[in-house]
Amino acid sequence: MPVFNCSAPGNCFTGYERLRRGILSGLAHGKSFAILGGRRCGKTSLLLQLEKDLQNEPAGPFNLQPRFLDIQALGQVTPARLFKAVFKRIAPGVKTLPNYEPGDEYEDFLEQLDEIQPQLKKEHGNDWLVVLLVDELDAAISSLPNDQFFQNLRNLLMVSRYNRHFRLVATGVREMGRLISSGSSPLNNLSHQYLRPLEKSERNELVRKGFPDGLPDPLKEKLEDLCGGHPYVWQGLLEKLETTEEPAPAGLSTATVERAGQEFLREHKDFRRWLDGFTACEREVYRLLARAPSGQLRLHDLQRGLSHEVRADLEEALTTLGFHCLIDDSNPDQPTVSGNLFRNWFLQQTHTEARSATSPQSPGAPTRRQLVDELLGTPSEAPHHPLDEVSLPELKPHDVLQERYEVRRLLGRGGNGAVFAVTCDGNGFRVKLIMSDQVLNNINRAISRELPV
Repeated sequence: MPVFNCSAPGNCFTGYERLRRGILSGLAHGKSFAILGGRRCGKTSLLLQLEKDLQNEPAGPFNLQPRFLDIQALGQVTPARLFKAVFKRIAPGVKTLPNYEPGDEYEDFLEQLDEIQPQLKKEHGNDWLVVLLVDELDAAISSLPNDQFFQNLRNLLMVSRYNRHFRLVATGVREMGRLISSGSSPLNNLSHQYLRPLEKSERNELVRKGFPDGLPDPLKEKLEDLCGGHPYVWQGLLEKLETTEEPAPAGLSTATVERAGQEFLREHKDFRRWLDGFTACEREVYRLLARAPSGQLRLHDLQRGLSHEVRADLEEALTTLGFHCLIDDSNPDQPTVSGNLFRNWFLQQTHTEARSATSPQSPGAPTRRQLVDELLGTPSEAPHHPLDEVSLPELKPHDVLQERYEVRRLLGRGGNGAVFAVTCDGNGFRVKLIMSDQVLNNINRAISRELPV
C-alpha cells in the first residue's frame, strides 16, 4: 500500500519539532497561538499532529483536552453555529442544544458551560483545559457580519470566568494575519507562528518514510532542485516515484523525477491558485527572485527592483511568500527561491501572460511608440525616478530602469551611449542609452530607441 499521499492531511507528517514543543509549553503557561501558512503548506497536518502531541503529553498541571474544529466544514458560518460547534466538542455527550438568541450567542454559550461544569470536573478534574484547534479560522471572517464573535473569543480566552480552562491554536492565511496584526484587532493576543520550508534533515526524514534505505544522491539532488522545502510538493513527487512502474529505487532516474514533476503539474492546479492569490508586491518580489540566475537577491537589490507603488509592502510580501514555502527567508538579508518546479512554472506562466497582453490582437496593448514614450518621458511629464542616479558604465545585470526594465547584459558601447539587452514582463528588448542635451534637464540620460529582440 502506498505510503505517500499529498492530498491527505496529516499523512507522513514530518518536522516542526521545535515549533510544536514551543506551542505545548506556551499552552501550559496561558498562551494561545495563531499559525500562518499558505494553502497546501501543512497547516491542517500540523494541527492534527498537535492533537496527537497533546493527547500524549505527560500529565502536568492541567488535564489537556484537545478539540479539533474545521471552520470550512461548517458550511455557512454564523455566530450561533460557531458557538454550537465549540460546545459540541467540549461536551460531545450532550445531544440537544438550545437555540442561541441572535446577539446573545456568547452569553448562552457561557450559561451552557455553567450547566455542564460539574460534569467536566467529574470527568477531567478541577484543572481541565480545553485546547481548541481551529483550522482556517479566517474562513469565518467573510461570512460573519462583524467581529463580535472574535471579540467574544478574546473574552473567553482572557477575562471570562472560564479563561483558565481554554486555549486556542488557530490556523489561517492572509486574512488571519490581518486579523491578529492590527493593534485594534480582537485577536491581537494570539502569539504569531509561521510555517516555513522543510529543513534538509526533515526532507530526508520524509523520504525515509517511503524509502527506508533512502534514494540515490542524483535523485535526491533532483528532488531538492524541484521541490525546495515545500512539504506538499515533496510528498506529491514522492507519491509519483513510489507508484511508478519502474522498480524503486534502483530503477529510478533523474528523468523519472522530471516526469513525476510534470505529472504532478498536470494533475494538481494548486500552482495557479497560489499565483492568483499573490498581491502585486508578492508577484513582483517573486518575479525578481525567480529571474535572478541563482534564485536569490540581496535585500537592497530586491528593493531597488520593485516599483515605487509596492516598495512599502516588501516585508509583508517576503513574510507571506515565506510561510507559503515558496521562498526561503532563513537568511533575511538574502531571500531565495525554494523549489524550481514552481519557479519554472511561474516564469512560463508570466511570460505567456505578458505575450498575450502585448499581442497585436490584445485590445489596449502598448505600441512600440508607447513603450519608447514611457522610457523617454515627455517635457511635460518628466519621469518620477530620473536615471541620472545611474551612470552608464555602472549598469549591470539585474539593474532596473524606470522601475520596469531589467538589464540582462551589455550588448555594445559607442561614443555617446551604450546598448543593453533588457526584459520587461517576460519580453526582451534592445535599449540604447545616450547622452542627450534635450532631455538632460529631466533625467540626464534618456532611452532613445527600443527594438524587439
